[in-house]
Amino acid sequence: MSDNVQMMADGAVEFEQTAKSANVEEYTEAETPKSIDDLAKDKIAEKIIKTANVSVEVADYDASISEIKKRLRIYNAYVSSEVENNTSYLISNSLTIRVASEKFDNLLDTLIVDVKKVIQKSVSLTDVTEEFVDIEARLKAKKEIETRYYEILKKANTISEILEVEYKIKQIREEIDAAEGRLKFLNNQVGYSTINLTVNQYNDYNYNEPSFFSKLGDAISSGWSGLIIFIIGIFYLWPLWLILGITLYVILKLVKRSKKKK
Repeated sequence: MSDNVQMMADGAVEFEQTAKSANVEEYTEAETPKSIDDLAKDKIAEKIIKTANVSVEVADYDASISEIKKRLRIYNAYVSSEVENNTSYLISNSLTIRVASEKFDNLLDTLIVDVKKVIQKSVSLTDVTEEFVDIEARLKAKKEIETRYYEILKKANTISEILEVEYKIKQIREEIDAAEGRLKFLNNQVGYSTINLTVNQYNDYNYNEPSFFSKLGDAISSGWSGLIIFIIGIFYLWPLWLILGITLYVILKLVKRSKKKK
């Protein structure tokens, strides 16, 4: 029975190698399409992750945010995260927007139509077609191996054989779950594109010169703080004052004795 289990493990490797060979053949054919229709099919099969990073300046922050969210609803897009910052000179909002990939370009153009200024804009396209095809092939091979393990499990006679096969099934199932999770993630990233949008409104910063009394108050406060620090510093040096005091006392004593002898 253990020999059967080992044969199944060897079979898994053979299945994956076969799947890889099949992928190579498919890519070779795809590289030399025979018609325009073949080219169109190849493009449809591509798995592209689209990501945009955009930073804009607006004149009216509240109105702009309201308009942006209105446009998101039109394109059935949604905000997956939002971080707002408000300082004396800047109000900003960083939004992570997810939208169906086929609506990505139109939404991106719409979001920057009425802005005061486009500070930064970049778009990246990540082709994950090869990874997607490779995972699918490996997943198919692993599922076939899992099916064969279950067939062997039905024929197992001893507890050790059952435990051995169940362990193999557990291993292959973990690999299948990981592959399916990766495929699900890739499908989500391909199906829904991401737009990282930062909206900024810069406020005029007015510097107010401090008045005379304000400066006077600051000076008094600083002077008082300096005095306190000085006094505390003196107390920190008490060992030095003690040594100096003892030294001075001894010197005075010696001087007095010297005068008495004379």
